[in-house]
Amino acid sequence: MIAEFPSREWKERALYYFVRRIDSTGRVEKLPGSGRRRSVTTDSKIELVNDLICSQEGQPETSKSPREIARQTGISRSSTNSADNGPLL
Repeated sequence: MIAEFPSREWKERALYYFVRRIDSTGRVEKLPGSGRRRSVTTDSKIELVNDLICSQEGQPETSKSPREIARQTGISRSSTNSADNGPLL
């Protein structure tokens, strides 16, 4: 394949792994469930962050910073900020 498609600049080792995966699984795609788990972005945790953010509206001087919400929920600060902007990916 390397000689057949010289413009692709494929490495021989990469093709070896690719062919080995096709031979062992019969497919090119990754197996379902393989990959990084997304336990932080569950619906219950997103709802918890949104409840904490919304509970501050109309109550002066009771606001919490994203850092405090992150500490309380166990979610990273960047994920806490994303929950405020819309659905997490």
